[in-house]
Amino acid sequence: MLLDHFGQVRIQEVPLSDYLQGVTSVPDLETLKEVLDYVHMSRGLLRYYGPEYPLIEPRELLPSFEENLLEFHHLPGYSLLALDRPLDYQAEPFQFDLLQVDGSGTSTSGADPNARAVKARLPKELHLDFEMWLAGEDLTSIPNYPVLLDYIFHMDRGHILARDAHGQFRTLGLFASFPSNLDTEIKSFGRRIGKFKPRDNESYQQNRIMVYQFLMELYGFPISSERRTSAALFARDLTRHRERFLIKVQSQSDRMITTLYHPDPKAPYPTVEKVALISLPGVPQETMRRLEREGYFVDPSRLVVLLRAVYQQHRYNKLNVMEERAMSLEHQEIIHPRTGERLPWLNVLQTREDRLLMLNDIVRGEHPGQIVYQGHEVVHGTADQENRLKFLSAWMTKHQRRFIAASPAFLEKMEAILESYLLNPEMKEVFKSHRFLHKNIVGQMAYIRQANIVHRLERMVLGRSRVKYLDLIQRLIDFLNEHETDIPTFYEPVFEKLLFLCDKILNDPYLNSHYLEGGRSKTAYAQTIRESMKTLTELKAQLEKEYAEVHGMVQGRRNRRENLQSQSSSTT
Repeated sequence: MLLDHFGQVRIQEVPLSDYLQGVTSVPDLETLKEVLDYVHMSRGLLRYYGPEYPLIEPRELLPSFEENLLEFHHLPGYSLLALDRPLDYQAEPFQFDLLQVDGSGTSTSGADPNARAVKARLPKELHLDFEMWLAGEDLTSIPNYPVLLDYIFHMDRGHILARDAHGQFRTLGLFASFPSNLDTEIKSFGRRIGKFKPRDNESYQQNRIMVYQFLMELYGFPISSERRTSAALFARDLTRHRERFLIKVQSQSDRMITTLYHPDPKAPYPTVEKVALISLPGVPQETMRRLEREGYFVDPSRLVVLLRAVYQQHRYNKLNVMEERAMSLEHQEIIHPRTGERLPWLNVLQTREDRLLMLNDIVRGEHPGQIVYQGHEVVHGTADQENRLKFLSAWMTKHQRRFIAASPAFLEKMEAILESYLLNPEMKEVFKSHRFLHKNIVGQMAYIRQANIVHRLERMVLGRSRVKYLDLIQRLIDFLNEHETDIPTFYEPVFEKLLFLCDKILNDPYLNSHYLEGGRSKTAYAQTIRESMKTLTELKAQLEKEYAEVHGMVQGRRNRRENLQSQSSSTT
């Protein structure tokens, strides 16, 4: 069965149509992935596209991924597991309905056990339509998969592709429940990274959401629906067992196809990819004309393209400034809706300059989009002042990692735009009415600024290749001196990471054994290093003392304020 799109696609020099007509069998997991990519993009995205299709915003493809609270019930949803081996029905670690392989269909669907299995999981109103299209067909074959997929869209749970006894890939399972073991995974992962401690409920309460979010993001999802949670955590389990597998998920809320691909049994994580229909943000007219001339637009009037994003996972490290970063964008490409050719050179997902333009629109109340505030409230537009502040807070949270890694020049421009709004005297009364929101955004900017400073130091200390020890120590001293008035006011997590970077040098085994312990080396260079290390030690101690004094005063003021409030309440 041919697709409505991608008619000119070739995979491994073989036309896609040959695989879908059964002329050529699918030889390996890599080829199966490509065939399924085109089938799912065609049947799950492009076939449903129309003038009212709810396009996603480009930022939704950037980690950390946002939860979508709206369900679009007219759009398809499914989850798929493909294994590069035969199934062992009773031994598999999940439940599913097994489809039979007989190599051919039967004369009537009523006599076909596979047809009965499919119909048992379909709404009754689709039974007649199903019989019309697939009566007597071999429902397990790859050529019939695209049409079968149209009915799978209306089923709960997952479906399974695997190799049959002859090594051919087939659809062999329906109504599959992929175990997630969510509670066990969160708790064991949280303990391993040091966020949870046995019998310490306070640390568990404080860090549970962060651990949950990090764990889900490693596999390409936000904290979200059961379908996506089970896909992520089952992929984690399959990876542990060194399976070669492919998982695909499309949700009726996020309108994306997420692929978890694990062809290398030794790889620590599966590759994460996402494909979605988006409207291009502002790009040069010359680029627009080229895309239209070469046929890359799905809809030229709305500037709609099919975009694929591939991500890179990051192991957790509590000592990194961006410790909550589980994933970052690796590359992106526009996919041609007929040939499948890919354009990797166009930066569709926002550049930093794009973000400054968007920030400017937000603070002016001219941004018409929507965003999820604090994980549960959908904010529409920025015209209303309360919505504007909520949108701004959620948007800054969304892009916080990218701002922390930005250049000082970019951060300076960003602060100027924010200050034009947050420090505008004409807005004073408005911000009094929304004191919590205003204070929160000011705090967010302060945290970003501090973390940005420490991130620059982090790159200097941890990425110190070809830098002499003396130069590195002196740069660190100069850095601390430059920011000595700011450092005592840092937020505690940022300050702790700053101290770690200092200790990284002060406790360096080579430095201590060659220059400090008993002063083995008597050269002038060694003496200069010893003096510099002493200066660094004293500077660190002074900053710790000043930090303790500042934060002691802050805590004292907080305690006095709470006491006054308590006394006032008692009097009342």
